[in-house]
Amino acid sequence: MDIDVDADASRTIVDALRDTLSPLTEALGAVGDQIRVYRTRAALRAIGDTAKIAEQNNLRLKAPPLNFLIPYLEEASLADETDDSLMDRWANLLANASTDGKQVPRNFIDILGRLSSADAEAFDALMRGPRHGASHVRLIVERQYMLGMIDIENEIAPLIRVGDEASSLQRIISELEDRGQIVTYVGFHSYDHDGGQYDEWVLHPAFEEDDIRLHTLASLGLITYPVQIKRPYEGGNFTMHLAVVTRLGAEFFFDTHDAKLREEGSKDFE
Repeated sequence: MDIDVDADASRTIVDALRDTLSPLTEALGAVGDQIRVYRTRAALRAIGDTAKIAEQNNLRLKAPPLNFLIPYLEEASLADETDDSLMDRWANLLANASTDGKQVPRNFIDILGRLSSADAEAFDALMRGPRHGASHVRLIVERQYMLGMIDIENEIAPLIRVGDEASSLQRIISELEDRGQIVTYVGFHSYDHDGGQYDEWVLHPAFEEDDIRLHTLASLGLITYPVQIKRPYEGGNFTMHLAVVTRLGAEFFFDTHDAKLREEGSKDFE
């Protein structure tokens, strides 16, 4: 997207640098011009993409409150305008905040500003899960709050078949994912005290490879991770780790995506 930037637009950053780092060199002045152009282009792209979303979805946008709009423009202007993934989220956030009757929490601006593109995509992968559909997104959101209703001892652990542990763990993952849970680790460890033999069967679904990103998402309040469940079973220990999407995380996901995703997910459970 080509954006024309006025060279005289917003000199606030340059003025601050001049006051702080005086005397200002010509090189610093050139850097200031680059910063000004970069921030203006990013903000303009976010606004332009928001207009496209409104047109595509026949939305009539209404300006959000200034206490949302001003910090939004500040943070969006720092985004990488060439990063389509993040810019889509910035545009959807503004579109949702500008929809009549919709209130988007202001802290979503700060959260989105602290996510890298890889962090955001990892969160999307968690939310969409292996089923990759709007209905599964809604399933994750609704069923994760029922985690305490899963009978681990009587429903999950008995899926382990001695002698077929590896396949058993895969069945457990499938069962939990069908219930809308996000599984990052399952393991069964047994120890034969008489024979002195230790056996271990472990499965790491793909999400475990993003351990650092999962902790980043947890630090922002989007998920709780890891939720560890450990139970003795059949002379060993059954252990699993889950990533649980918080209510904050669910709302953040929907507010940074096309409003149709929320609607489609809701229809599947009417």
